Amino acid sequence: GATTQGAMAQTESATEQSRIDEIIVTATRRAESLNETALSIAAIGSEEIDRRGLAGMEDYLATVPGVSFLDRGVSRNNFVIRGVSADPQAEALRTGVAVGIYFDEVPLAGLGIEGGAPNLRLVDMERVEVLRGPQGTLFGAGSLSGTVRYIPASPDLLDLEGRVEVGYSSTSKEGGGNNKIEGVINIPLIEDVLGVRVVAYRHDDSGYYKDIRASDPTYSNFLTSFGINTIADQEVGNVEYRGGRITALWRPMDELSVRLQHVKQEADQDGFAEAQVDTGGYTQTRPPFGSLIVQSPLQSKAVNIGSGEGLEGDFTITNLVFEYDFGWASLLSSSSWTEHDTLRAQDISSFFSVPIAMNIPDSGDSFVQEVRLVSDLDSPFQYLVGAYYEDKDATNSVYISFVGDSVLNPFPTLGATNAMVSDESFVRSFTQKAMYAELSYDITERLELTVGGRWYDYERDRLYLATGLFGDNLAAGGAKTALNASGNNYKANLSYHLNNDNMLYAQWAEGFRPGNSNATAPASLCDVNNDGILDGTNVPIRAFTDPDTVESYELGVKSALLDGRFQVNAAIYRNNWEGIPIAVRSPTCLFTQTGNAGEAKTQGFEIETVFNISQDLQLIAGGSYVDAELTADAASLGGQSGDRLPGSPDYSVNVGLQYNFELAGHPAFIRSDYAYVSGYHNNLAEQGDEAGDYGKLNAKVGVNFEGFYVEVFGSNLTNEDALTWLDTFLIDNRVNRLRPRTIGLNVGYQF
Repeated sequence: GATTQGAMAQTESATEQSRIDEIIVTATRRAESLNETALSIAAIGSEEIDRRGLAGMEDYLATVPGVSFLDRGVSRNNFVIRGVSADPQAEALRTGVAVGIYFDEVPLAGLGIEGGAPNLRLVDMERVEVLRGPQGTLFGAGSLSGTVRYIPASPDLLDLEGRVEVGYSSTSKEGGGNNKIEGVINIPLIEDVLGVRVVAYRHDDSGYYKDIRASDPTYSNFLTSFGINTIADQEVGNVEYRGGRITALWRPMDELSVRLQHVKQEADQDGFAEAQVDTGGYTQTRPPFGSLIVQSPLQSKAVNIGSGEGLEGDFTITNLVFEYDFGWASLLSSSSWTEHDTLRAQDISSFFSVPIAMNIPDSGDSFVQEVRLVSDLDSPFQYLVGAYYEDKDATNSVYISFVGDSVLNPFPTLGATNAMVSDESFVRSFTQKAMYAELSYDITERLELTVGGRWYDYERDRLYLATGLFGDNLAAGGAKTALNASGNNYKANLSYHLNNDNMLYAQWAEGFRPGNSNATAPASLCDVNNDGILDGTNVPIRAFTDPDTVESYELGVKSALLDGRFQVNAAIYRNNWEGIPIAVRSPTCLFTQTGNAGEAKTQGFEIETVFNISQDLQLIAGGSYVDAELTADAASLGGQSGDRLPGSPDYSVNVGLQYNFELAGHPAFIRSDYAYVSGYHNNLAEQGDEAGDYGKLNAKVGVNFEGFYVEVFGSNLTNEDALTWLDTFLIDNRVNRLRPRTIGLNVGYQF
């Protein structure tokens, strides 16, 4: 009997150790187990971030089922969730984001270039959550198709701990050396009362493209014909990230906590991480700008337009959070201040057939205040109520300049330098107020109903000033547009627990995206026949676009099988999308207008599984299928009902395998991940080359020597050469390519 009992105890112990570690998420604004949360959510914890070697959002989001990630360089990231996008490249710039981005409690939308997301480095993160489907109730404007949340590690008030890590890697083909250094320290200043956590990092990633402007005879002749002789070949796309954060946590009593956090990241990219189809491989041809000084009439100052193409994306976040636990409910107040400064310096010679540069500096700040009360009642009823206020201001300029010998400039110029041909300025403001609530009721012990709603009201103002190539409105004081709108979003969710380990749920939810203002197309150039239509298109010239909306239906299952060693999360869905904002450029005056065109549906499924085969061996597998198409003709784009929406693969698959073992008595691990995405186009007509249709294999092995650790890793081990995006703005066949094989080493110490 004792032997049998001992064997049973050992078996139970082994089974318990083999259970999948629980991930706690706060997607519903309550702390819940991932497997208990009745919505489609992918989450990754700090250990998996480290084991997979995820340095940035681009490394993780490209592998999440149902998510398509467009990595176009520093602060130019765009996301597509469940196929909800008609123009992924221009979406954030022209119409506003369709995916909400949050750092802890702080919305990050609009802090990147062209309205995209900043490339946040995943250093000392507690977890990342990806909420699929519209999140209009709790997360509001811009969470049209989903929300991505980055949750940083919070100070530990008990233990002194820290980590320092250095890494080096090399990228093949046109790439070079990459290096990084990261440091984290946690200091409890007053045990269990006050602590700080400090994070600092620097990542230097080599570019893997080459500008062959000197060795390409046709292009070098083009440059010399305009007096440009500084044309040496050079590597482009090098990126440097510098950043950090400091977080202080004060808990003077068990019920009250105060957290103050300051985050800063600066990023610079030398050149554009793009190739051109006609030059082949990972190569491009671009003119050097030199250190050209131009005069801006609008700014009444001299502007240095730099020394060539490049991107800069800097942002800061300050967040103050008060939380008080009454017992029956907790009250949270979050106040956040953000600032951003970005710069895009880009060659647009292909539009003009002469060397022309476009420089777009953008700066702005925002303030967001949110207060919410979340119940914790000993009752079948639970509630959540909140209020939200947002105030954003930003200004950007657009300088278009001839970069050749000024004597050869074919355009009328502005200022004494004889270089600037167009000067534009956009002054923007956006304010929003919202109230939201959710009520949950346990109909039975196993059946729960949740209903929610959000009321919103926003105002968007813009002043457009221009002089030069695209007209002159200075005498009229510029073109002013204003847009005010309000509305409601609703949600209903029904979940049923078959038992403690298996749950079914059904959800209906709405999401919306605010309307946007249009740059005022000059009638003398863009509406010559005065019919109110942008010449060369059938898009009406309007001061603003209307909001677009998504209505979502979703069925899901969450199961834990084999004594908690095997988890399956799956969902099927359908989104009905109305009022799609479409940006269309006039072929005659090169001006872009955005209008609401057409309707679409996106439908499909996602599945994610985790299987602890043994205590030391774990298998992760997932996949998705997305069917996204127009359900009405979009004449402005030449799109017809049934045309597939661009930017999303039909299906994707990901598989990961991790094995923990001992090496000469020291804990070690080996991890391998493979992801495949099918092909997709950048346009509704599905013309031209496809992006996607590639598989990417990564691996990492590490060993820990009593705090010291060494890791060897490889990314894109098969050296897959594939397109990830084809540019839809410029006409010189620019494309983004998958980063070639990268092999590296990390060395660190953790205490």
